[in-house]
Amino acid sequence: VVWSCLLLVEQLLGDLAAAAHFQSLANEVVGKVCELLRLFNSRTQQLVLGAGAIHSAAKLKSINAKHLALVSQSLGMVCGLLPHIRAALMAQLPRKQHSLLSDLDKIKQDIQAHAEKILAKFVSIVASIVESSLVPQIMKTNFDVDGPSVAPPFLDGIYKNVAKLHQVLVALLPHDELLDVFGRIFNYLDTKVPELFQSAHDFSKSQAAKASKLKPSASNAQPPL
Repeated sequence: VVWSCLLLVEQLLGDLAAAAHFQSLANEVVGKVCELLRLFNSRTQQLVLGAGAIHSAAKLKSINAKHLALVSQSLGMVCGLLPHIRAALMAQLPRKQHSLLSDLDKIKQDIQAHAEKILAKFVSIVASIVESSLVPQIMKTNFDVDGPSVAPPFLDGIYKNVAKLHQVLVALLPHDELLDVFGRIFNYLDTKVPELFQSAHDFSKSQAAKASKLKPSASNAQPPL
């Protein structure tokens, strides 16, 4: 995970230690822990999904799949720690103050919603490539001409870009999350690619119909002199 996530864990451990040694401050520690977790989640979302890192001190040229994967990895770790943080704080609070921990449940929901947006962003990356960069290649492909048994440029482009994305994510995402991401991507492709081919076919038919209307009919042809 990224350094900022490790720093967050270090600060959280310090807060939990303070609550354990000074139980009278436990309710204040709950507020501080919640504030820290909210700041981490909102700032991370602003820097990556909001592309704020491009204009920050980091001066990134773009937000790519690797950055998204690192955020997803970090959010997953924080979500995994939240039940333990909750249990540690509950042990230091009087029973009547356990309701304070409901904020942690809300924060967990916010982090999970953020993580869901990250996963959806991977699909949108592929969608952007397919619908912007590769669609024109469908119109340039003549499927009626017999040629070598190789994939047309459009499908080959999809394969290469999805394979490149997998090469990046396989090293950073847990196996279950990786399966989730590519399950979404393949569901998108299963739906979108046939639609694009159908649109290209309809466009070709309309162009052919227009061309046939422009050709002079045999009845209107002038007799030879």
